[in-house]
Formats: sequence, structure tokens, C-alpha cells
Amino acid sequence: MLSLIICIGLTSLLFVVFKYYQIFNIPTFQAVVFNYITCGICGLLFTPQADITQTFETLDWLPYSAILGSMFIGTFFLMAITAQKLGMTISATASKISMVIPICFALFLLNKADSFNWINICGVLLAIPTLILTSYNKSEHQKFEKKYLFLVPVVFFLSGGVDSMLNFVNSEFGTPSFQKAFPTITFFIAAFIGISILLFQYVKHHKKIELKAIIGGIALGIPNYFSIYFLFKALSHFDENGAVLFPLTHIGGILLSMLLGFVLFKEKLRLFNYLGVAFALATIYLVAYQHIIVYFGNA
Repeated sequence: MLSLIICIGLTSLLFVVFKYYQIFNIPTFQAVVFNYITCGICGLLFTPQADITQTFETLDWLPYSAILGSMFIGTFFLMAITAQKLGMTISATASKISMVIPICFALFLLNKADSFNWINICGVLLAIPTLILTSYNKSEHQKFEKKYLFLVPVVFFLSGGVDSMLNFVNSEFGTPSFQKAFPTITFFIAAFIGISILLFQYVKHHKKIELKAIIGGIALGIPNYFSIYFLFKALSHFDENGAVLFPLTHIGGILLSMLLGFVLFKEKLRLFNYLGVAFALATIYLVAYQHIIVYFGNA
């Protein structure tokens, strides 16, 4: 349970960093690339050599690492484009509602349906209006070009695919050594792809790297690395059941992000946002009430 709480806290911190990107006008893609470089370096610093050596004893996981590295940077980039073209609300809602994909993946492909009952199902169904109510911001209403609407399903499926892939690789290979080494390698793959794109932009358009993008990338990369590490830990704690875990991380992250937004940035909450908070608390209880009872019973 502690791993879940830490994961939620670190994920919420990512949204705070993104908010500062907007405030200081930091180039998003450049910062995202340096974020992955930072993630990889963090992995090297906090992963014992023995764990890396043990992980490389088999390379069955390497194709998944390459796919995830590509998906990491692609998803971040397309979320940024969606926010610019269609608005932050649409982008955030598409990425958050994508949790239905890893839920279905865990229930039907990882055979976790036996651990789910009708109370849990009610919680998952309640999560959808919860996400919409908490994400909706009337002040962000704006006109947008309909030709960019295709980005919404793309972000939806990519975000859900990343969570599903993380759930799968941890269920297949998730030893303690693997949980430390795998994110490190995957982040370096994402960094390599990002650096290649930045070099192309420099050669083609003479686009230089900005110092504030490097600083922003470091600020994002440290919590980003540990959010993935503790996500793996939490998945193991919940017996690889993403159908329970991902609603908790998404809804819990939203609640904490809203609180941080109110405290740090004086963001105003409207009536439907408060209704969303009530729905969120109900969702968390319905989805994970068995784990909550066990946790506090053993505390």
C-alpha cells in the first residue's frame, strides 16, 4: 500500500512540473527528452550492477522495452500536441479515461476477473464520470480545428497501451532486480529516440536546445523515474491486478493534483469539480475496499 501512495504522490508531482512548464514557457518536447535522460541516469545511480547483470541473463524482455520506450516519448509528445490544438481538458481527459484499457487487459488477458466482484465493477463504472467531472474546466472552453480530433483516440489508446504493457512485463518478468533495471533501459531507449529527433531538428531547422528545457527535464525526470519504479512495486503488491491498481492511481492522482493546484496555483474549483471529488472517494472505496480493509486490519 505504501508503494501505491508514493506512486500517486510522484505522479501528481509530474503535473505540478508540467504546470511550471507553462508558467516559464519551457519547450515541452526538449524538456521531455532531457526528462528521459535524467530517468536513465537515476536508474544507473540507484540500480546495483548485480541487478542489471541478472536482468541481462535473458533478453526476452528487450522487445517490450523497445516498444515501451517508443510509446513513452510518443505519448508525451502527442499529449502535448493535443493540449495545444484541442485544449488541456480534452488531452487530460483522454489520457485519464484510457484506464479502461489496462482494466480490461488485466481482467480478460491476465485472468484477474476472479478477484473482481459487482462492487468493484460499480467502482470502475463510477470512475468514468469522476474523471470527466474532475478534469472539466469551463474556463478552458475554446474553438478548435476539427481536423485534430483524431488525436483524441490516439492519445486514449497510447496511454492505455503504456499502462497495459507495464502491467504485462511486470507480471511476466517482475523480479526485484528486473523492477530496477527494466525502467532504466526503457528510459534510455526513449532518450535515444528523443535525442535523434532533437538532432534532426537542429540540422534541419537550426533549433537550439534551451537551458530551461534541460532544467525542466531534470525536474521532471527524477519523480518520473521513481513513479514507474513504485508502480511496479504496487503492481506486485496488488498481485499484478491492474484492474484494481490503475483506477486507484488515476483517481488518487487526480485528487492530489487538484489539492496541489489549489494550494500552489490558487486554481478555483467549481461545483462539478467538488462533485467529482465525492465520486472519486466513492470510486476508490468501491474498487479497493477489500485491500483497504486488509491493510488497516493489519496496521
